[in-house]
Amino acid sequence: MPYSSRKRKKKKEISPRRKLIGKIVLAFICLWLCIGAFFLLKQILFDEDSTSAAAEADTSSKGIPYLELISSESSMQTAESTQEAASTEDTTTEPETTAEPTTAEDLSRYDEMERLAREVIRSSTSDSDSDLYKLYNTYWWIKNRMKYTGTSNKNGWVAEAIHGFETLSGDCYTHFAMMKAVMRVMGFETIDIQRLGGETRHYWNLVKYNGEWYHIDSCPRSVDKDKYWYCFLRTDEELIEWDKQQDEAKGYYNFDSSLYPATATAPLNLGSMQSRK
Repeated sequence: MPYSSRKRKKKKEISPRRKLIGKIVLAFICLWLCIGAFFLLKQILFDEDSTSAAAEADTSSKGIPYLELISSESSMQTAESTQEAASTEDTTTEPETTAEPTTAEDLSRYDEMERLAREVIRSSTSDSDSDLYKLYNTYWWIKNRMKYTGTSNKNGWVAEAIHGFETLSGDCYTHFAMMKAVMRVMGFETIDIQRLGGETRHYWNLVKYNGEWYHIDSCPRSVDKDKYWYCFLRTDEELIEWDKQQDEAKGYYNFDSSLYPATATAPLNLGSMQSRK
């Protein structure tokens, strides 16, 4: 059959509807590419400056929060020192501590924290124990059972106290949070302290006993010569004298005393309880 006589196939035409859909798809693709290009350009132009500014703000921030608890219902009171704030721990990048449960997570978990603190108190004390003996026993319960890992979540003390009670692991902030929890449940008035200066951060508590303030810190020291020294109801003078004997740990309990109430002038007589290790 001659070629000219063959039936030629008609070219299939694209319907107007398909053309419209194709144009819409193409428009969306173009819009998506434009948006992507805009954010990429923004990241290139601005992110480096904002990162540098944030780093500068972090390293130049001044003051250490002074956070005093009057009662469970009291509000947080803060005051800033005029010296440089302590540097962040090498193993963490969390923000500074807050004394009251101000975050949504802390507020929602406060009852859980109190329940766990009461369990520790019940397991380490009896109803006939004096307030001092209850505090002493719970202090050693935390000190002897905690495994020091060097890390903690410093976004909220309530959440970190729960973490400590559940895992029995953490760092000085975990010890601080757990002690704060049990002392509050037992009805003691406390104040938070953060170390002034130093390569890392350190936290402990002031606690009011018999109308006098004392330092309390269940976080253990790793140095052999500190094996039999523990920070349970210590005075300002006791911390100063302990610091004079230190080499690598000098300044371990350094703080601005003008921001806190003075402790008792004489060491507390703990009697037979001092023999406990």
